[in-house]
Amino acid sequence: AFDIGALATLAGPGREAEAGAARRLLLPFGRPGGPHQEIELLVAAPDAASVADGLIWATLRNATERQRIQHIRRRLVDCARLVGRQFIDEAVAVLAESLSVRWVMLCEIEDRARSRARTVAFVADGKREANFSYDLAGTPCGEVTNDQVCFYPSGIQALFPDDTVLSDMGAESYIGAPLHASDGTLLGLLAVLHDGPIAETLQPALTIELFAGRAGAELERLQSVSNAERLGRVVEDAASEAFVFDADTLKFILVNRGARENLGYSMDELRQL
Repeated sequence: AFDIGALATLAGPGREAEAGAARRLLLPFGRPGGPHQEIELLVAAPDAASVADGLIWATLRNATERQRIQHIRRRLVDCARLVGRQFIDEAVAVLAESLSVRWVMLCEIEDRARSRARTVAFVADGKREANFSYDLAGTPCGEVTNDQVCFYPSGIQALFPDDTVLSDMGAESYIGAPLHASDGTLLGLLAVLHDGPIAETLQPALTIELFAGRAGAELERLQSVSNAERLGRVVEDAASEAFVFDADTLKFILVNRGARENLGYSMDELRQL
């Protein structure tokens, strides 16, 4: 029980306690010059007698974590509106923030033997970094390619002493999840690393799995676009003439460079024929 006058002062001028009524206040809390958190203060008078006696009940709780979760949820909603490259870049940033970690990387498998991976998006300390390739043998990422979520809360370098990426980073904890195509094919992995323990209270395994499903779909989309672009370049640069028609209208859809030069028409002109 607290003196109602003191709490009324906290609540602000003109606010009076009423029997059965609860008020919610957010108050800054911390030492001068140091970090501050927000404290949620719930005050209520259980009955009229308590009000008459100048007493009310109050509950204090740290509101910082609740607000952090609300902020992350808003970021996730915004992220869900994106597709392809934009989603992937934003997802790794949001995942790093939601788990309070230093590094997040989304990788694709480079070969059928699953011996190497390359980052598609890599965030370090909140900043996007250059992509790189690395060997999977003797790494926690290699374990993830066995189609399982792997969580190592601490001591990751001791468990994988040959992984130079871990030692170069100074990583101490790791969690990774596989990324699959729509037909179940393994496409890559999503990995989270930190230089201290990853807080299990943040539910890292559940969080990364929530991201992994959508990330796999967007990685498949990126790879499909990339394959189509490569095929287009092969057709465009082919020595033989190549023509693609619409089956219904018989209009030109694609005519490669050799054919255009031989005919003496641009692609826009050919589409009008």
